[in-house]
Amino acid sequence: MGAEPGLEVKAAEQRLAGFWAKLELFRVAVDGGHYALAIVGVLTSVVSVYFYLRLVVNFYMKPAEEDLGSVNTDRRLATGLVIAAAAIAIVLIGLFPDLVFELSTSSARALGK
Repeated sequence: MGAEPGLEVKAAEQRLAGFWAKLELFRVAVDGGHYALAIVGVLTSVVSVYFYLRLVVNFYMKPAEEDLGSVNTDRRLATGLVIAAAAIAIVLIGLFPDLVFELSTSSARALGK
């Protein structure tokens, strides 16, 4: 059951930073007259959504083939905290990409000196 939140995080990523980057890329392709490239990009995005949804269906809508036993509660807590931290980081990066860009630029400058 530890993989489902990771898929939800991936779905959130598609609506945030990944979505806006793809949208801008497709817009530039269409503005440049590269319609075939934009169509291929949209189709590959649709295919990737199919694969993510197929995993969610397998997790939630199909019975387990075997019982894997109980999960250590300490591991569940640690896994949940790591997944929550990753989800928060993805949302923050998606909402505030300029902050991440500024931090990475200043870090690169500091390393370059």
